[in-house]
Amino acid sequence: MIPTILDVPRALFPTLLAAVLVTGGCAADDPTTSTPAPARTSPAEPTQAASPTEQPATEPTEQKPRRHRSRGGGKKIAPTPLPSARRSTPAQHLLSAARLPALGDDLAWTVVDTNAEASEPTGACQKTSLFDIGALQALRREYAGPDGSGVAARQTVAKYADAKSAWRAEQVVRAWRDDCEERLDYRRKDVGPLAEVATDATAAGHYRLSYGSRRATDAAGTGIVRNGRWLTIVEITAASDDYPTGWSPARRAVRRIAATFA
Repeated sequence: MIPTILDVPRALFPTLLAAVLVTGGCAADDPTTSTPAPARTSPAEPTQAASPTEQPATEPTEQKPRRHRSRGGGKKIAPTPLPSARRSTPAQHLLSAARLPALGDDLAWTVVDTNAEASEPTGACQKTSLFDIGALQALRREYAGPDGSGVAARQTVAKYADAKSAWRAEQVVRAWRDDCEERLDYRRKDVGPLAEVATDATAAGHYRLSYGSRRATDAAGTGIVRNGRWLTIVEITAASDDYPTGWSPARRAVRRIAATFA
């Protein structure tokens, strides 16, 4: 039987009270009876700031180029017109009387006529007009020497649709020389070879021929010039005794005609 506080003598009451207090204090220090401390948690990790709402990626917009402002205060300047190309005409490629090679100092040329090509051929070997072999335009000039000299000359300039057409016509003109000797209706006749001439034109050549009787024989020099769409035939004729033998008037005429296309 556990004695109560009433059964303790009054004289021992202070001693018993002190013992109770000591016992209570020890119980409070006992870790098994003390109130458990709250669990220690690790410090919270810093949270990442919420990023703004992401927008879908879009292609970069192209920046418009800055307009160049002229120094004229914004005024529009009219473009400078380009010079128009010179339009060539048949007459520009016909030799003047002074440019046609003279056969001698006393045999100066005179222009007799300048007109469209007629049916009469320019040279002795020509079969048809240049119109008949595709020419769009054909202009002829006739020259004469002093009265009684017996010298004469003709030049025809023809324009074709294109350079290829002019080339074809040139081949025809060259072929006329090939059978010219057979076609000439003279007792005496001779057609020389075609010699090429170096010029600035596309093509150029000349040949010499003679025809007639035993008593009277004529000599002639024929020249051919082609440049682009243009084709020219020139022939210079004189009595055999008056025609130069040391140089070719037709060759010189070809070179001068070719210079008109430069």
